[in-house]
Amino acid sequence: MIQMDRESYCHSYHGKLAEPITPGEQSFLASHASSEKHLYWIGISDVIVENQWIYSSTQHSLVVTNWRHGQPDGHSGENCVLMDGHSHGQWRDTHCHSYCQAYHSKLAEPVTPEESAFLTSHAHNLHDTFWIGITDLMAENEWVYSSNLQRVQTTNWASHEPNGKGGENCAVLFYPRHSQWADLHCDAHERFICEMSEE
Repeated sequence: MIQMDRESYCHSYHGKLAEPITPGEQSFLASHASSEKHLYWIGISDVIVENQWIYSSTQHSLVVTNWRHGQPDGHSGENCVLMDGHSHGQWRDTHCHSYCQAYHSKLAEPVTPEESAFLTSHAHNLHDTFWIGITDLMAENEWVYSSNLQRVQTTNWASHEPNGKGGENCAVLFYPRHSQWADLHCDAHERFICEMSEE
């Protein structure tokens, strides 16, 4: 099963990620997170502009915050927010691909031409650019799947891609190029697609 990012998962159930707008809502969510001692994704990110945290559904600036001490720490590419039940429901920024891992999945890795065509078609219909689990971080221009470091056999690069411009070592379905593959800097602010087995 392939999931198009966290918001789409909630939308499929006619909901959205929790977005605490009042102190009361924040207190309620923090209380629940603390009692369960889990990590929870909330609908806040700085994907659009670094360090300008907004509500995902409205793009409005935050009204209330509950950052843990030293957070957000501005580490490269940490653009999503977790509410931490182990620290009284306080917030911390984290890499958005951690979302895939939290749901026992991984960034989508198109292995066959059919999988590649499926991802390209759906990504293009959503009018956005999406990360996929393909990288050449280990060796320049040797593209491998992120999860197992096996060499990529099937590709769908846009023309003149990958161009390796200035350390672009991660692959995306690039909307301006008909959602064909392109390489970007790994800390670029993009959406992502998770893939999990059907078992």
